[in-house]
Amino acid sequence: MHRAVDRYHRRVSAALNRWMLTAVLLLFATACSRPAPPVSALLVTFDTTRADVLGCYGGRATTSPRLDELAASAFVFDSARTTAPLTTPAHLSMLTGLVPPRHAVRDNGYAPLPASVPTLAEAARAQGVATAAFVSAAVLDAAYGLARGFDVYDSPPLDPGATDLHVVERGAAATLSAARAWLAARDREQPFFLWVHFFDPHAPYEPPADLAGAGSPYLGEVAAADRALGVLLDDLRAEGTLDRTLVVVCADHGESLGQHGEPTHAALCYEPTIRVPLVVRPPGGVTPAQRVAEPVSVVDVAPTIARVLGAQLPSDVDGLDLLQPRPADRTTYFESYYGWLNHGWSPLAGIAGARGKLLVSNGVELYEPRADLREKNDLSAERAEDVAWLRARLDAVALLPAHALDARVTAQAVEAAARLGYAGGVASGTALPAPGAPSDLPAPRTKMGELRAFYAAIEAVNAGQRADGIERMRVVASVNERNVAANDVLAAWLVADRNFALAEVHARAALVAGGDRVTVHTSLAACATARGDADAAIGHYLRALELRPGTPEQIAELVRLLESRGRTEEARKWREQGGV
Repeated sequence: MHRAVDRYHRRVSAALNRWMLTAVLLLFATACSRPAPPVSALLVTFDTTRADVLGCYGGRATTSPRLDELAASAFVFDSARTTAPLTTPAHLSMLTGLVPPRHAVRDNGYAPLPASVPTLAEAARAQGVATAAFVSAAVLDAAYGLARGFDVYDSPPLDPGATDLHVVERGAAATLSAARAWLAARDREQPFFLWVHFFDPHAPYEPPADLAGAGSPYLGEVAAADRALGVLLDDLRAEGTLDRTLVVVCADHGESLGQHGEPTHAALCYEPTIRVPLVVRPPGGVTPAQRVAEPVSVVDVAPTIARVLGAQLPSDVDGLDLLQPRPADRTTYFESYYGWLNHGWSPLAGIAGARGKLLVSNGVELYEPRADLREKNDLSAERAEDVAWLRARLDAVALLPAHALDARVTAQAVEAAARLGYAGGVASGTALPAPGAPSDLPAPRTKMGELRAFYAAIEAVNAGQRADGIERMRVVASVNERNVAANDVLAAWLVADRNFALAEVHARAALVAGGDRVTVHTSLAACATARGDADAAIGHYLRALELRPGTPEQIAELVRLLESRGRTEEARKWREQGGV
């Protein structure tokens, strides 16, 4: 077996060396006649896209013809994994080269990227590269720190008063249009780094009408993202730029589609949500295309793009250049703290490599996904040596230097993320258990019934069945006193319905369970105002604003309450600060 692995690594190294030699010769030949043209980079991320639904990964050819076409002259990584089945942490890993315990953002709607973390866009801009990003969902709002280093950061507008999930996203066509306009207007003499994000495959699945027959609504939305990718590639090819551009196409995470009992994604770390497509086409492409079986991670995106652009990232990033040989014994880290932050379950962390895939929550699981595609056969009892080796690699992650949260996110962005069922803005000081730390809380895999009930309540309210959704969420909250998210969401709904007495019961339950978050304090402030306790309301508003900058409406209400209590100087300061 070891000889076969050695042969495989020699073959991949040879392919990489052939590509690098060809690139050097092309650049040398160009330099003899005229100045070398700038090399640019295009990063396209598909949200919520499983690898196995794409043609180049064995799925339906009709789902991803444009990605398959790109893959025909690219490196296709068969064992690529994300760092978290959540959009914000995963994209931050791509843009920093760091795993979540190090860049510190562990959930959507959780906290912004610390200012101390260098980003790929900052490094590219420092090198004289034009930088632009066009994203399609509120969970990637600039408030979360993703915009740092981008000359242009274009995202859909937030509407905190809306309840429909689609309000916080825009379709591929709209994002594509904005990105194409930037490409057409840019300075052609300047290299660029362009990131385009398509959110379409995220639930609820509502594909364009002409793609409704793609096999399922989910596949139709993947096909919509693929079609948009194709238009970008056509534009670059038409202007003669494609062969001077590194193209990286990657998903932030996959989608369970009911496997292992998970309706969508976020809570579990099985392959449907953790394994992602990753296709890398170097400038000029590679012939023939190369398939790479060794484990890689989305953290590898940043160093790969940085080297091609000549940009400098810190030397201690977790990612490795995908166009260079990597260690044969490499492992990749992933996690989900969604259950711990929101539902009172055990944290979930994992590590994968040539010796298997280890999952650690309340107990351990070991799988061999290449032979056991659906991860039904837990090998932890019979392969104790592999468990110990992988566990040591996992424990080492907790010892890596990490950045501390130091910034705030806007209340609007938090509320938009909360409507998707994610965290409502956890306090920046919340201490998280180390990856793989012992836990007596329930393992997430045992709580999928509770999660399905939570999602069903949100879906009912978003579908206009408000009374039914509220009753469903009350049941979820009643069976798990640690469920911060259920009590938090329920309190916000009840406040909107002016049922302040019951809203306060659930908001206080969320607070007791550890929900020191902006949405909980906002609900408590509204409840205190309704019962005439201005001092308590002021206290909760001040705590909410300490956690996250507020909306003008929040600040206006705080100013009104302060004035009602004769605290005119404080009111004046908040009025000036909030522009109200």
